[in-house]
Amino acid sequence: MTPLRFSRKAILSVSLALACVTATHAQSNTGTILGTVQDDTGAAIPGATVTIRNLGTGETRTATSDSSGVYNVPNLQIGHYSITIAHDGFTSAQIADTELQVAQRATINPVLHVGAISDKVDVIASQTPLLNEASSAVGQVIDTQTVQNVPLNGRNFWQLTQLTPGVSFIQGGQNIASGGTSIRASAVNVNVNGLSPSWTGWYLDGSNITESQLGGTLISPNVDALQEFKVESSNMPADYGHSPTIVNATLKSGTNAYHGTAYEFLRNNAFDAKNYFYVPPAGSTRRNQPLHRNQFGFAVGGPIVKDHTFFFLDLQSTLYTLGQNFDNIVPSAAMRGGNYQGTGITLKDPLTGLAFANNTIPSNRIVPQAQFFLKYLPAANQVRGTVSHAVLTNRLKQQLDQGDIRIDQTLFSKDRLMGRYSITDNHETDPNAFPALGGFPLRSRGQNVVLRETHIFSPKWLTEAQFSYYRSVFFFTSSLQGQNINQQAGIKGLEGLSPDQYQGMPQLSISNYASFTGQSGNYPKQNKIRSWQYVIRSTYTSGKHEIRFGYENFHDTNTYLFGSNSVGTFTFSNSYSGDNFADFLLGYPASALRSYFRQPWGNYVNFQTMYVQDDYKATSKLTINAGLRYEINPFYNGIKGQTSGWNPANGKLVIPSDFSMNAQPGTPYLYSLFSDRIQGSNDLGLPTSIRPAARVNMGPRIGLAYKAEENTVLRAGYGIFYLFPDNNAINNTQNVVPFIASQTLNNNNTPNSANVRVPNLTFGDFYSGQPIVAANTSNSVCSFGYVALSCSQPSLTTMDLRVKNTYAQEYNLAVQHQFGRKISLDVAYVGNRTQHIVQPFQINDPFPGAGTIQTRRPFPQWGTIGLSKYAGNANYNSLQTKFEARAFNGATFLASYTYGACLTDGTFNGQTREQSSNIRYYGPCNYDIKHNFVTSGLYELPFGKGKAFASGASGVVQGLIGNWSLSGVGTMQSGLPFTLTISTDQANTGLGGQRPNLTGRPQMVRKPTCWYYDSRNASCPAGGTDMFTVPAQYTYGNGGSNTMRNDGLVQFDVSVLKKVPFGDTRSLEFRGSFFNVFNHTTFATPVTNIDSSSAGQITSTLNAARSIELAAKIYF
Repeated sequence: MTPLRFSRKAILSVSLALACVTATHAQSNTGTILGTVQDDTGAAIPGATVTIRNLGTGETRTATSDSSGVYNVPNLQIGHYSITIAHDGFTSAQIADTELQVAQRATINPVLHVGAISDKVDVIASQTPLLNEASSAVGQVIDTQTVQNVPLNGRNFWQLTQLTPGVSFIQGGQNIASGGTSIRASAVNVNVNGLSPSWTGWYLDGSNITESQLGGTLISPNVDALQEFKVESSNMPADYGHSPTIVNATLKSGTNAYHGTAYEFLRNNAFDAKNYFYVPPAGSTRRNQPLHRNQFGFAVGGPIVKDHTFFFLDLQSTLYTLGQNFDNIVPSAAMRGGNYQGTGITLKDPLTGLAFANNTIPSNRIVPQAQFFLKYLPAANQVRGTVSHAVLTNRLKQQLDQGDIRIDQTLFSKDRLMGRYSITDNHETDPNAFPALGGFPLRSRGQNVVLRETHIFSPKWLTEAQFSYYRSVFFFTSSLQGQNINQQAGIKGLEGLSPDQYQGMPQLSISNYASFTGQSGNYPKQNKIRSWQYVIRSTYTSGKHEIRFGYENFHDTNTYLFGSNSVGTFTFSNSYSGDNFADFLLGYPASALRSYFRQPWGNYVNFQTMYVQDDYKATSKLTINAGLRYEINPFYNGIKGQTSGWNPANGKLVIPSDFSMNAQPGTPYLYSLFSDRIQGSNDLGLPTSIRPAARVNMGPRIGLAYKAEENTVLRAGYGIFYLFPDNNAINNTQNVVPFIASQTLNNNNTPNSANVRVPNLTFGDFYSGQPIVAANTSNSVCSFGYVALSCSQPSLTTMDLRVKNTYAQEYNLAVQHQFGRKISLDVAYVGNRTQHIVQPFQINDPFPGAGTIQTRRPFPQWGTIGLSKYAGNANYNSLQTKFEARAFNGATFLASYTYGACLTDGTFNGQTREQSSNIRYYGPCNYDIKHNFVTSGLYELPFGKGKAFASGASGVVQGLIGNWSLSGVGTMQSGLPFTLTISTDQANTGLGGQRPNLTGRPQMVRKPTCWYYDSRNASCPAGGTDMFTVPAQYTYGNGGSNTMRNDGLVQFDVSVLKKVPFGDTRSLEFRGSFFNVFNHTTFATPVTNIDSSSAGQITSTLNAARSIELAAKIYF
């Protein structure tokens, strides 16, 4: 991929040139304005003409009230509108300005007075409805003012989803502690009403941009390009599907006036407080890692042809570097030459068992391969006791470029076109512990194209046709990518690789010393996601009904390319010579792993959906929302037939009968080797995808909104929401024989008659003469699906043949009351129940007991079998409250509190569990947060012109004290749950992560050195009692899932803003943002192994220490 390069100079030059042009705010996307026209006695007025005009673009729509006085104008772009109402015998009325928000059904009930239509127009005060009178859906709109003005660490808009009741995000993926920039929304783990973060759907301008692979999206518009967004957290209408929750964002569009911003945000470590656990390198006095972050860009929109054609363009670039410390245990200079004198280690010759003369390896015994790799090993620069260290700082470097362009075109009065292109381009180099190896390059690019045409057939009927395309590419590469390092080092047996498969540095793991890391798994690794969507939506209004119906066709393709150890991994851990580094010099690995270079693989699917939704205003007080969504969700097909399933009746692996023998190198041999354990899909009457589609996916939606009193609304709703198939589980069905294989070769570890373990394989010829896929021999072990076992019992990771689409039932009951014109309070019960969650099981684990593991397995012809089943269940119940004040005495305020509980018999994170002890997995969900309080606000200080104090101040004083604002976001939430484990295989089943026995409620100390009491931890205070023990041999512990809680998050972010106006519509803004302003530390999860000396200790934080960001911004 050719990187985008957005120059700061070019961006600012364009922005400053445009700053001379006046502007207004732009609006975009759609909503509905509806209501009832009445006279001053409350009687309905039929036949009234309602004219709605977009104040930004001049677009006008009209409607006529029906026999009940009801009018309805759907599919309006979000923005500011004037509303004029006229009828013979009444004076006309006009609402000068009402704001329509994204996906809003804004109820405006105008009152006309008796008189002549030519009489003076009654001007009604501007209205922005707070009461939700027309929808049972639960959610929250985050508007432009909030998005642009509250402090955002990283300026990622999706952090503000937490302002919605029931929503939290789990800090971690965004590199909060360093102010890094995440490239995926899912990296922040947006959790809505206890549901898995990967289940949240992401929409931009009506286009589904959700990634099927991991959830989230690469397309994340910068906050100056975003108009607003809405979190649909419960009981959405039938227009939406495939996800139980939606983040529905809309980009700004152009208007009849030019408008825009230009900005630069700056951060560096000089402004930041010290991280709680940060330890500077020896001899350094710095408080934290070196950090530099610059973010600059512009956004501009306006007319191309007034009243007809509009544009909006934005570009943003983020330059980011972060120092990372590496403390490597390395050999001394003498040891690098084979001299171990004075080390306390006695070297012996592995070939004879006799000590080397002078405790030194002869120079002619140091193999060429070791000499080649030594040049990449950093030299020691510190000695602590007798141990040499190489302490150094390397830098993570990132450039993230983003941009959007949108064109809106009004054709005559009945057609509207919209086209948008968005791109996010990320170039990152992760640092390596060994500088000579270079960094680990990461490239990613996300692109989205949307084309939409809206045709108005009549005031009652309009249709919208939309096409959207989404593409993302991730490409991870290795250190020294493209070089045949094995050939240069003289390692034989890998000569079959072609030049395009050269992956640079192999993995060299030397126990007790720093390891040479080419890249985890020996990349390259490439992931491409392509999806396109066709949508036809129609809206028909008839009297009290607004009926919407539509059809969607969604195609998704995922392709992968994994290098997967094709250049090898060498492990030095046998201490043939008495020291593992000396083994490296002598060229005697304990083992080595390799695999063939896997050809592209992946999966594809096509989903279809039909829906109908009727929003029926049954009476002046009652609105009924009723809808039905029918989804056809087939299972993914594997490219070249690479997919699988499990037949429990005969213990065979099921693959497509028409799979390609050329699917992967080695497939013909592997199939011949295991054909007696493989069954074709035709034998069972199954399709190519192995699993027939679940056809009966009816998703009803029903709700009501009842206006009990003038300022009080009651709402209730219920709906069923189906999810996309779990893509990670689908990928696992493709990582099985005969599509993948790797090989582990073990060096001799058996003593001879002289009690000497003489290695029979050397560094240079370890692979020589061994085929990549070989039958089981004394020194050859095959592995399949990433788990090393003998060729005669390969391991599997696959999926149940019985497909049950995962779905969530959502329900809510809410009351909302409005105080005056600007304040409202919501109190709601919100719950959901999720069924058929994909959960991984180990179906071939032996029951606890003595003896060989393999002979106790239910299917002894296989090794471990990880089987994903549609067997998980979860439920969530909560009390959610929200207090909102809009433009109240210069303040805008939003606060929410959620008290909730999520319980499940699964973990949502793919953790494999023992089949023989399922009941112990019922407990709190991984994202269960009992208490969550979030508040945000923006306050204009009451000083200066037009304010309560010093309104008549002189120009100089006005410039000093006027136009100051404060904004902030505060979060207080209880801790996340975690599970206690033991480090040993007490049950003798071959599975890790087993549970201890609990004898009582664990004693909480809540200190970073001892979060929970464990007598093995010397830092815990005396006098405590252990409430857990290691189970007896051949038994599982009785400990449950997620029985413990980590630290709760407390964080307040504050911004101080000062605007300096110049001209009627232009201003310069200075901003200082203080993240975690009170420098409160929230500790991460402690060590969970109760049989460890560090049990209960914490070594990291969930949030960052206080950090400061400075910014300058021009509005024009």
